[in-house]
Amino acid sequence: VHALCEMMKEFSITVVGIGAAIVTRQPEKKQVDNYRALLVLEEVDAAAERIVIHPA
Repeated sequence: VHALCEMMKEFSITVVGIGAAIVTRQPEKKQVDNYRALLVLEEVDAAAERIVIHPA
């Protein structure tokens, strides 16, 4: 998302909002501010084929 926002600046486009379907819990400080997520990915356990996702 950060790279896309930077690319928009090259075309004189002002980004007014960002939406993300899913974000990770960590790191808490993201590279992009002022976004809205629908889901938060808590954990991925590939060996057990298990993921934990919660509503944002």
